[in-house]
Amino acid sequence: MPRVDYLPVLVAAAGAFVASSIYYMVFGKALAALLPAGSVATDMRKVPAWKKGAEFVRGFVVAFVVASLVAQFGVVEWKGALRLALLVWIGFPFMILAGSVLWNNRPFR
Repeated sequence: MPRVDYLPVLVAAAGAFVASSIYYMVFGKALAALLPAGSVATDMRKVPAWKKGAEFVRGFVVAFVVASLVAQFGVVEWKGALRLALLVWIGFPFMILAGSVLWNNRPFR
């Protein structure tokens, strides 16, 4: 298996954590209005430290898996990276979300 450089994975995990924090600070109240009470934190100051840590670890695992796929398949140009990103997105999170809409009566929004 090709070697994965951990520094870019760490930077990607940190970037994902910051981006998701900003996203929930901006859109948290709108999201909370769509979901059952208490299912989303709208104030990052009230989120327990262990949940913030778990979210960072989650981002690190995702970044590591993607970096491993990039290394394994020898993706070296932006077109290949875009193709891999699209395939991974369609194959995993989009299909999971589509299942929630289909089977759990979640709104498409």
